Amino acid sequence: MAKRRKYVPINQTKYNGAYPIVLKSNWEEMFASIGCDMNPACLEWAYEPFKIPYKDPTADPFRYPEGRSTIYVPDFLITFLTPEGRIRTSLVEIKPLKEARLSESRDTKDMIQNVRNQAKWEAALRFCERRGNVEFIVLTEADVPFEAETSKPKRRRSYGRCRTKKCRIYGARSRRPKDGRIPIPSRTPGPTIAPSLLISRSSEAISFEPMLPVSW
Repeated sequence: MAKRRKYVPINQTKYNGAYPIVLKSNWEEMFASIGCDMNPACLEWAYEPFKIPYKDPTADPFRYPEGRSTIYVPDFLITFLTPEGRIRTSLVEIKPLKEARLSESRDTKDMIQNVRNQAKWEAALRFCERRGNVEFIVLTEADVPFEAETSKPKRRRSYGRCRTKKCRIYGARSRRPKDGRIPIPSRTPGPTIAPSLLISRSSEAISFEPMLPVSW
């Protein structure tokens, strides 16, 4: 999980949810930007739109023999136009593959999270069935219809210790430039969307198909 960040929609008329929009991961940021905000097929979207009650089966069985009552908040609600011209509404959850499929679990923690997620998603499916016109979808890194490129500069190794002001600015083994100017470090670039994706997705609707765990 990445650091939480605020997202400001470009097309604010499409957004129909609460502010501020505080996203919890890079995947959520890319989905909000490309799949919702900048998607020409998206008619309306919201972030964390509902609170769905469910029973957590991973709680202490002695204190909660029937599961602890808590709430589940799905990530996105999006209404979009399909290539066939129909309007669909999807409740979307974005999760890592290791927490979405039991066969992909890496350790006991992932297995417990899988069991908890199954209970959440069963409650979400019942919620969507009661509404009648909403489908529930789980997307992982294997299903998300877009990609990102991240470039991180390599760290320079520091040799020796030097606590003077000059060494803190220029490094322990560097010298002051002859022209006397102080070098300005470049900022680390954040995630960038692949240009080929923007070109291929600019003129077509992004369709979402149900990607539920294998056990379903």
